[in-house]
Amino acid sequence: MSLSESQPDDTGSEPENAPVRKAQSALGKIDRSLSQKEWSSPGVQKMLLANLERLEAETQNFAEVRKAFHEVDKKAAVLEEKFKVHTSLEIITMSTLAGGAFFLGFAPSLWPKEPVLCFIVIGVGIVLTVAAIIAKVNRP
Repeated sequence: MSLSESQPDDTGSEPENAPVRKAQSALGKIDRSLSQKEWSSPGVQKMLLANLERLEAETQNFAEVRKAFHEVDKKAAVLEEKFKVHTSLEIITMSTLAGGAFFLGFAPSLWPKEPVLCFIVIGVGIVLTVAAIIAKVNRP
């Protein structure tokens, strides 16, 4: 018997989705109403007080978690705004640098025809390039 004969053919088959069951407690169907006699039992009272203390502690913990969540959420929002500002400043800086480099590269082609315009274009290119470098170095 070869290996291909011992394995089923799965081509074109799709996995079956198992039905999703809701989580059920083992005690979910038990009648939970208590009689007056059961309410007066010290064991029931102690159990209820223990559950009440546990739930109060969980509530306090949830309040602390909620407070911490709001602080972290606020910090995340501030950092996202700073990132947006840095991104826009980065775009402006790089555009200025590219413009300065363009003017510096274009200036030699003006030299034979317009030497005065060539010096103006070189000056603008130098100003833009230096401004972009200074802005990049002195980022907030």
